Amino acid sequence: MVNYYHGELMPQRTLDQYMAKDLGEEIVGLFEVGKEGFKEIKSGNTFTILYVAEPKIRFRAHSSTIFPLDFRYLRTFYTSSKLLTADLVFFCKRENYDLVNKLFDVMKTFLSVNKGLGFNLDIDFKSVDDDPYNHVVKVLKDATEANSSNTIVGAATPRLGGGRYWLVKAYSIIAGIPTHIINTSRLSEIVQECKKKGVEPENCSGFTAYALNNLVQLYAKAGGIPWAPGEEGLLQDKVVIGLATSPMTQGYAVGVAYAIAYVGKEIRSFITSATIDVAGLDMDMVMSRGIYIPKNVIAQLLSKISEYVSGYRIRGYVIFQSPIVLEEEIEGIRSTLKGVPWILVHVKAHGFAKRVFDTNTDDWGPYRGLCVINNDYLDKFKDYGMIKALLLATGRIKLQRRSMEDVESKEELLYVGTPRPLELEIFVDKSHAKNYDPKTLTAYVSRLTLLLDKLDWEAYVRWPKEPFVIKYAKRIAQIIARVDDKTRETLLNVLSKRVFTHRYIM
Repeated sequence: MVNYYHGELMPQRTLDQYMAKDLGEEIVGLFEVGKEGFKEIKSGNTFTILYVAEPKIRFRAHSSTIFPLDFRYLRTFYTSSKLLTADLVFFCKRENYDLVNKLFDVMKTFLSVNKGLGFNLDIDFKSVDDDPYNHVVKVLKDATEANSSNTIVGAATPRLGGGRYWLVKAYSIIAGIPTHIINTSRLSEIVQECKKKGVEPENCSGFTAYALNNLVQLYAKAGGIPWAPGEEGLLQDKVVIGLATSPMTQGYAVGVAYAIAYVGKEIRSFITSATIDVAGLDMDMVMSRGIYIPKNVIAQLLSKISEYVSGYRIRGYVIFQSPIVLEEEIEGIRSTLKGVPWILVHVKAHGFAKRVFDTNTDDWGPYRGLCVINNDYLDKFKDYGMIKALLLATGRIKLQRRSMEDVESKEELLYVGTPRPLELEIFVDKSHAKNYDPKTLTAYVSRLTLLLDKLDWEAYVRWPKEPFVIKYAKRIAQIIARVDDKTRETLLNVLSKRVFTHRYIM
């Protein structure tokens, strides 16, 4: 029998030796941090620089700072103590059958060897002569709403252009069946990269990583939790919400993804939506600063979420969003979440020229976890309840890797080119600002942001920069905005009647 280790095949005897030890790897912190999870490393006239501790995530057997960046030591999923079974109905053109089948063979071998993952994936592989997309759409359209079976429908196809991707995900919600698309163009590129190295795909780290990435997604789409928050303080008893917008022909779609964490570990995430009528917007503000979420829309959305989470013990809300923040929205939050603490964070990932450099590194690349705060906002926080900061969500990390032979320390780059920081605008109710220490608040939001980018089960190989709730809020907004009017009407109607987890749009 052969097994996968470090993305390659290894003998059973070696695997048994490896499994007997608690091997793994961790990000080594640059500085010792206290119980607050951060250390102030420099303070000048203009800026204060914090270093925040890398948040942990938890698998069933252990917690880690590095997972899911590297899959080499994966032995359990968070919910793998409960056996999960899924049926994948998968369509593929005959000409791509061998290529895609090889990908599934890697997944099957990994699952057969690693029983600790607790995942039975039954694949019904259907070869077709025409476009696999058509077969996926037919299955979804023929399915009844709120399908209760644990079925996933998928296809191997080149990049879905012309709005077809958005339609597939819209139909997925309407039918109540998760969908899984494999990009054959990308898969072919990976195979060619392996061949250039003189390595067969099944023994090639790039190919096996791609297979395992798909496996994680399928586990999540089947209703499992691959990994969860690894420490209680960041998410315990809180609702984390992501808000994003996308322009339609008439008005704007608002996508909402929100997550509920309880017992500080397990996390469940959901999607909902709304639309904005431009007639109710200040168009001068839209033209000068961009789209914003009006008071009545934020109140509507938060009321819906509050009603759903009423059965949970909720101690606060943290709202991340890509649209700009106006006082009108803050008023809507304040009036809806009466008596419940909240934090609102505007996350800007693009469109600004700010950069952070570290002259002590060979390429001046900064480290992930550095946070630069504008001192003007620190000084005035008690009066206005607002902070502006830059956060390095990508950057260098110091990595300590444990193998069966020794402990190896090295640095790894989580970026290509110059790292671009996230710009954070953090708001609290200014009448309660005196209850917060602004540096501790900024460190908390920064660590939560770093945690939420690691909780994206769709992209374990390289962590996304933004919190996953913003990513999926953007996706549901784009789905609503880019499908045809008839599909949009049906989709909005279904979303208004049911609560959907975000696995339907992964």
